[in-house]
Amino acid sequence: MRLTLLFACLVIIVSLFLMSQEASVMELVHDNAEVKENFVLELEFLEDNSRANALFESFGKDVEKAVYHFKNSTKIDFLFLILYPTFLFFFGKYFCKLTYWRLKFAGGICVLMSASDLGENLQLLGILNHYSGEDFTAFFPRLKLFTWLKWGAISCLFLLFSKSFFDRKEWIYKILGGFFVLSFLLWIIAFFGGVSPIVYAQSAALSIFLSLIIVFLVLAKARFERQKK
Repeated sequence: MRLTLLFACLVIIVSLFLMSQEASVMELVHDNAEVKENFVLELEFLEDNSRANALFESFGKDVEKAVYHFKNSTKIDFLFLILYPTFLFFFGKYFCKLTYWRLKFAGGICVLMSASDLGENLQLLGILNHYSGEDFTAFFPRLKLFTWLKWGAISCLFLLFSKSFFDRKEWIYKILGGFFVLSFLLWIIAFFGGVSPIVYAQSAALSIFLSLIIVFLVLAKARFERQKK
């Protein structure tokens, strides 16, 4: 539990730094509510030049400031891409009681998650370095591959964990298991174009957030029970 708690704390701390940079980006958006709410995810799921140029044009004269903050966010993400898969691995190890081979499989998925996120970040930096109306075509195939691999790895890990949560008696674990399955299904539907990938990504991020909450709830419960004794 100690390692799970340690990486949960690190994920939260680094997330706050990421959010501060992303908030700075959002403040610079000019009259585009859709971009203002989802700029980071919009950039991750880019597939054509016209959409990319429209995103950057939404910042008007502040585009250089926005790119600066988003580059900082992407650089911080190089640390984050190690922390959140490691947290998920120890989370699954502690809460799901996986067999030896399932645990190894989970570890492999986490490695794929980090590697895909690394590839995604490199493509994003390439796009950000060529934001001034240039042709981004060369980046899109690799960005799509790495982005969908990353989110797919997260979803497959959720599915692997879900059965253990459904088997528990407490309702909060069953709810989390439900979110895990929902995220996996939304990933498949989004991949085939049935729902916006942004909706899927938000559901996956919410599942990770709920996992963090459960860690602290279990810790609080354990401390409360110790005090009662």
